[in-house]
Amino acid sequence: HIFMECCLAVTKQYRLPPQVAYAGKETRIHLGQHFVSEHDSHLSFIIAMYDDDVDPPKKISTLPDWVEWDDTIPSLHINAPANLSDINPVYEFRILAMVENDKEAMAEEKVVVVIAHSCFNKCPKHFGVGCEDWDLYMITAGVYGVVMLLSGCILHCILATAHEWVMNRDRKRRVDNERVGRRIEYAKLLKHDPDAVEDDEMNHWSDDDDEVW
Repeated sequence: HIFMECCLAVTKQYRLPPQVAYAGKETRIHLGQHFVSEHDSHLSFIIAMYDDDVDPPKKISTLPDWVEWDDTIPSLHINAPANLSDINPVYEFRILAMVENDKEAMAEEKVVVVIAHSCFNKCPKHFGVGCEDWDLYMITAGVYGVVMLLSGCILHCILATAHEWVMNRDRKRRVDNERVGRRIEYAKLLKHDPDAVEDDEMNHWSDDDDEVW
């Protein structure tokens, strides 16, 4: 019986994979059935937070205001700020589950939380850009993108109009050249045989050319 008491421990039902918390949104990590007491005793918890972006991980003395631990469920609530310039991308939470009077050995679970963000929400310090002006840079980049888009649309319309005008000009020149060529041939024909072609045929050719154009 003493051996059985010594070997009892709070057990973990599964191992948690790395979790993702999104900037500007609340993320809940539930651990309701994760820890189980072999005597069905009431469990109490201790949570510690570590900065996992350094080696070895550095313990954070107190939980920041954007992290909340609910001991009744239990669950971890993370409401990462939208501006992630002052926090690191990876944190580790170590959760200890225990029973009263130490009747069972404690169980520990390490929960790795990755703070998801995009380059539009986090200042890239390694680029050497001043983070205090990051919002201004993003607005400037957005305005520049809109201006370039509008400029591209306007330039496309101008080029399309110019292309159509050039095509019409070349078509007109081609028709005019054909009309001049036929008149030259007609003049040569009149010179050799004036009676072969009547004058109204010349007028008919000219009218046809105008209709083609």
